[in-house]
Amino acid sequence: MKNGKYTVMKFSYYLILVFFLVMKTTASYSAIFPKPVEFKRSEQILQLPSEVSISISGSECERSAQFFNAYLKKYYPFLSLNRIEDSSSADIILEIKPSSRKKAGAYRIKSDKNKIRLTGYNAEGLFYAVQTLIQLLPVDPDHNKLEIPVCAIYDEPKTEYRSMHLDVARHIFPVDYIKQFIDYLALHKMNIFHWHLTDDQGWRIEIPEYPKLTETGAWRDATIIGVYPGTGIDSTRYGGFYTQNEIREIVNYAEDRYITVVPEIDIPGHCLAVIASYPEFSTDPSKEYKVAETWGIYNKRNNVLAPSPEVLEFLETVFGNVASLFPGPYIHFGGDECSRKWWKESAKVQTFMAENNMKDEREVQSWFIRHTERIISDLGKRSIAWGEALDADASSETIIMSWKNDKAGIEAARKGHKVIMAPQRYAYFNHKQVKEEHEPSHPLLVTVDSVYRFPLNPKVLSKREAKRIIGASGCIWTEYYPTTARVEYAVFPRMTALSDILWSQPASGSDFMYVERWAKLKERYNLWGINYSNAFWEVTP
Repeated sequence: MKNGKYTVMKFSYYLILVFFLVMKTTASYSAIFPKPVEFKRSEQILQLPSEVSISISGSECERSAQFFNAYLKKYYPFLSLNRIEDSSSADIILEIKPSSRKKAGAYRIKSDKNKIRLTGYNAEGLFYAVQTLIQLLPVDPDHNKLEIPVCAIYDEPKTEYRSMHLDVARHIFPVDYIKQFIDYLALHKMNIFHWHLTDDQGWRIEIPEYPKLTETGAWRDATIIGVYPGTGIDSTRYGGFYTQNEIREIVNYAEDRYITVVPEIDIPGHCLAVIASYPEFSTDPSKEYKVAETWGIYNKRNNVLAPSPEVLEFLETVFGNVASLFPGPYIHFGGDECSRKWWKESAKVQTFMAENNMKDEREVQSWFIRHTERIISDLGKRSIAWGEALDADASSETIIMSWKNDKAGIEAARKGHKVIMAPQRYAYFNHKQVKEEHEPSHPLLVTVDSVYRFPLNPKVLSKREAKRIIGASGCIWTEYYPTTARVEYAVFPRMTALSDILWSQPASGSDFMYVERWAKLKERYNLWGINYSNAFWEVTP
């Protein structure tokens, strides 16, 4: 029986190997992530000299040229990039040809044996062309020459909102690493960095009018050990925050890479760091509050704001600061996981409800959401909220981010909301990626194959409703990811698979899983120095 089982397993392994070899030889192979719309290559090679000449067609090309120059200096230090005016004698030509008939972000690449031309149909498109050129370069930086296949590429994004989220409230990361994380997004043609800045375990943004938020709210006295509920807590004070100057620096860095930073300030729940700093904003100011030292939703610990004029003034000030720091069109206000029991048990809140003819605590959450939507709208921004905001009567102008599954996204699209999909079974990269993880993680199993099964456009929606889904986001919640190496282990290669979904929308994951394509990706991860998970590449019985 044992030998028979082994024979079947061995046969299955070879069957899979043959399948991939056939796919490799018959498919229109491309090692580019995300996969381009059209990719044609010949057997001819363009060999770039050690001194590469580049020509740009105008100032709008400058960001793309600078990014490419910085990339070559970092990974191919033996090369030099020289700017020249005469495009006819340049090795690489960067140009922009505006076209109202092309999607934002569309580009074309054409090369022959002598030069390569990158054409963006807007400045953003040219930047994405540079990201593709980077992936055409040989991976081994020890070569004294760069060989690029002679090819023709046309490409454009299928999705408007291509996002990756990072939680810095549970664990905070240095400014330099936030920039590195943004570079990873840029290399994958993502255009949104969702920055989760506040939660029960820490407040990470400087607000001058409320200094206690960073004096008190940015620090916890200890941290849970192990997976929640844990085996105890340590005794190490932990925390930190980003100054407004640091935030401007990061926002500008992202903008140079055509990435919009979407800040998240989570209210009216997940506010233990706020009320630890300003107890008067809580439902019971007579109590003492501490920044959370453990994970989990705080049904057993009060973490909600109380509805009051003072809290509204606080929110107006906080979001006013946020709007001035983040020039993008969106502000995320959370709106999720509010434990209404604390409003129910508060005499102060019950009096407020009676004075405002509120029937139940759900209307308190609605009150917060309506006022926050107005504050954000008055600042010239558009609100984003998690799926729970639907149950609290979020305005149809608020974009709903569906995280538990795709149900909130489906309901929101039917009600007229724009939708960002982020169902945890496909897009939460804090969940484990192998059954037996050696380090702590959240419990679901989310593999690369899971990501490729992402239901970005649920079939139950009509065409009109489906158009309201503007994109999706991967998420990394950092309870169990305290270091940059751990974050990268969680994110890669799953984020790369997500970039395929968001840019290219494959019919099925198998269309994109050619062996050689993923082998090249692993080589590039090694070049970039990423601490990726090797699970996808490991073949085990």
